[in-house]
Amino acid sequence: TSEDGGPDMNRLFGHRPGARTPMAGAARALFDGLCAHADLTIDLHAGGHWWCVPHARAYRDALRSYYPFLGLPYVIEFDRCPRGILFRELAASGRLALTIEIGRGSVVEDELVRRIAARVANVLSALGCLSGRPERHRYVAGPPGRPQTATTDGFFHPLVRPGTQVRAGQPIGTLEPLSGTGPRIVCAAHAGLVLSTLTPGPAWRGTELADIASPPGRRGRRS
Repeated sequence: TSEDGGPDMNRLFGHRPGARTPMAGAARALFDGLCAHADLTIDLHAGGHWWCVPHARAYRDALRSYYPFLGLPYVIEFDRCPRGILFRELAASGRLALTIEIGRGSVVEDELVRRIAARVANVLSALGCLSGRPERHRYVAGPPGRPQTATTDGFFHPLVRPGTQVRAGQPIGTLEPLSGTGPRIVCAAHAGLVLSTLTPGPAWRGTELADIASPPGRRGRRS
């Protein structure tokens, strides 16, 4: 998110000509001073206005051999994504990087943080950075889905929980326009796993309401 009213910080990494806000300066310092020198960057996303199933996001397949050690049920592989996203900019420069999404709205439970920390430690054991024998876990890897966006300004209420499998056309939420014309049903554009939904509250035209992963391209095995 941005504290200065500008773009999301996770759209400002790498070299972005013309980006001169305080948030852009912080992104530049973090990227150039720390992440660009690391062998592996794991970016943990939490908080905000989202509920989601903990999952990983990676750029292409540079980290594919480490997916079994994440202990996460789903990995999204991006062939293309917007410039300025941390894992995209690092991977494009030859660095290993991924994002773990653990959003729970404005609250992140201690137990969830402990589980994610254990999974990160498991990846570090697989890399040889920590001692111990890493555990392998089942996962599903697939491409990103099409985000469901608001068609008007209004108030959104989700009807499904993250982690739910939905079919194309299934209602996933309601959007009540500010015009007071009555709630509109938001339906899934395609079948897949609901990875995240916006928390109940205001949504503006174009706001992403839900992220539904496309049918998986590959399933990983426990070994």
